[in-house]
Amino acid sequence: MLAISIIAFVLALGYVVSAGILAGALRGNRRVRVPDSAANASVTVVIAARDEEEALSVCLESLSRQDYPPDAWNLVVVDDRSQDGTGQVVRRARDENDRIHALRVDECDPAYGGKQNALAAGIEHMAGMGILGDIILFTDADCVVPSSWIADMVAAFSSPRVGMVAGWTTIPTTRSISSLLEKCELAYLLSVAFGMIALGRPVSAIGNNLGIRRKTYEDVGGYRNLGYTITEDCALVQRVAATPWSITTARDTAAVLTRPCSSIGDFVRQRIRWAAGVRHLQVGQMLLPAFAFVHRSWIALTSAMAWCGVLDWRIPAMVWCSSFLADAALIGARKNWKWAPMSPLLTLWQVIYQPVVAIMVLLSGRTRWRGSRYRL
Repeated sequence: MLAISIIAFVLALGYVVSAGILAGALRGNRRVRVPDSAANASVTVVIAARDEEEALSVCLESLSRQDYPPDAWNLVVVDDRSQDGTGQVVRRARDENDRIHALRVDECDPAYGGKQNALAAGIEHMAGMGILGDIILFTDADCVVPSSWIADMVAAFSSPRVGMVAGWTTIPTTRSISSLLEKCELAYLLSVAFGMIALGRPVSAIGNNLGIRRKTYEDVGGYRNLGYTITEDCALVQRVAATPWSITTARDTAAVLTRPCSSIGDFVRQRIRWAAGVRHLQVGQMLLPAFAFVHRSWIALTSAMAWCGVLDWRIPAMVWCSSFLADAALIGARKNWKWAPMSPLLTLWQVIYQPVVAIMVLLSGRTRWRGSRYRL
């Protein structure tokens, strides 16, 4: 039992120290002043939409209210094999606004993931027309962007060394416990991602609020050069991180809203896709997610042993408390302190679902999303 106690202590201490370093980097990064505006660079917004008839209209409405110069940006919406009225929404928006361009993808090349293929097609379409902007921004059809979104994202490219900009994403606050947990976990995950960017060791970002310089995109070969992936955002971050281009984060006012998952099944499938993105990481970059997973697993193991009476309850209590403190620090690092008290529930939720996701990733090799099955 001494060995178990020592391992538990090392895991608890290591988790708290790691979270403290990331939270400190996040707070320091928040104090870096982003210029109010970069030059009015030309911008292309790319959205891949599949069966998003209802959400897409709201997304396009939020984009129509941008305070960025109207003649400096355009938008392409890629209808990715939709079976509902998504195509009609896109065509109607195109007819009403000449900045909006529509593209329909009827087949997905098996060499690429579905969304990866759609985004690449959208960029290629705009480049072929000679109207691809110097800055390419990505968001999702189920997102709502603030009126300053384009301006805030472009401002983060003020340094010529910046090749990619990651933006924050959050979920609307509701009374639902499941959506609150999802909101807190998203804040936790993005805090880790943003903390690693602040430390100069980018690991990932979220594709519904991401920007890349056109020159950078071309330098890395674009989405077509990533090979097959269903986590194209993580893969693209990794490809850019391996170049001299730097990656930074946008100011808080560039945060977008996204919908929570509609069911537990959708949540699990989403997390399976995200977990598949770990394979894009280099060995050294895998240490942090692996450490976090082992920490959560150790909570479950020591708690089960204490429940069976073969381990002192103080051991799992120490690991639990380290998780509460560390998660609260990460969640609250970007002025989200009111959600920090949710950290005990978040830890419990992750202890329950993460082993399930890990087993499904290892055993299934496939996942279903938007009506199609994809290999992991």
